[in-house]
Amino acid sequence: MKIKAGIVLLLALLTIGTVAATIAMASATSKTEGRVEINEIKENYAFVVRDFSKGISINEIEKIKQNFVNKVKSKYPEKPVAFAVPDIPEGAKIVAYGIKIDNNGAIKQYFGFAGDRESAEIIYKKAQKWYKENVSESSEKSVSIASASWVEISRNDADYYVSPYGGVTNNFELRYLVNDGSSTYDWFAVKHIFAMEPGYQAYNSEWKNDRGYPTHDYSVCTSNPQLHDWDPIGSHTGQQTITVSITGGESVSATWSWSYTQPDVTTLDRSSTNTEIAKWEMQFNNDDVQTTTGGMKPGSSVRIDQPSSGEYHLLDLISEGKFKKPVWWWYEYQTIRHIWHIYVEY
Repeated sequence: MKIKAGIVLLLALLTIGTVAATIAMASATSKTEGRVEINEIKENYAFVVRDFSKGISINEIEKIKQNFVNKVKSKYPEKPVAFAVPDIPEGAKIVAYGIKIDNNGAIKQYFGFAGDRESAEIIYKKAQKWYKENVSESSEKSVSIASASWVEISRNDADYYVSPYGGVTNNFELRYLVNDGSSTYDWFAVKHIFAMEPGYQAYNSEWKNDRGYPTHDYSVCTSNPQLHDWDPIGSHTGQQTITVSITGGESVSATWSWSYTQPDVTTLDRSSTNTEIAKWEMQFNNDDVQTTTGGMKPGSSVRIDQPSSGEYHLLDLISEGKFKKPVWWWYEYQTIRHIWHIYVEY
């Protein structure tokens, strides 16, 4: 009898603990049409999740974002503030949004776009991952700068999924060259994390990866842009390690480098200083890479005329994925595209 009583007590304690944990996780949530709606608005971050039927309006996001931009401008008046505004694809809804100010004054954002309810379920998981990495388990350190170097001023993540085709990821980190010794120019560099996931993997459909197009369009810049550097350069075929090295500066300079593993694809450099656009094409040439997530991490830098004050459009950052499905002896194609409009404010 004592053993049975002990088991009953243990089960009761476990049940109470589970209920308490569930209540704690949902402390800032409410139910909307059967789904948990999250609205966490704190001093240095905000995190919002909505049901697909409702979505998050761009006006609501703009109010939240502007509040955080003003905080950074007030606390870090000596450097430009960078932020990004996404296009909203036709038929898509924003179902997740996050924003965070890190310990060095960089603004981090997450946007999750879904074209349907099934895709929203994918976005919810990716949004929770962003929250975990940037809020609940963040381990940031303050950085002191003494010489010319690239300093992070913005980091933004976005996912856009549409059933049954697949989805694209459009993440980037933007850096600013500090202590460059110039009173005439400013330098910015971007690291782009581009990825596309085929419907074959995401939805168990017939849609596969065909082509990917990560693009850095500086032609839209409103402060006399000059595309300075970009990488990878040339063509690269087959699985290999790609090292990206981005430079900037004149009287003094700095280099920002990273590496990534290219899958068994062909990458072609489509960049041009004539158009001020850095662009790449990924060709998915076999079934293994066509049916799994693939991508690349290109980078570029730009020189602009140093503004005195105001808001300037720096570049548009684009992730475009072209998917295909076999139909008899030909293919049907579908493109999914996400665009960041990136601004700096002095």
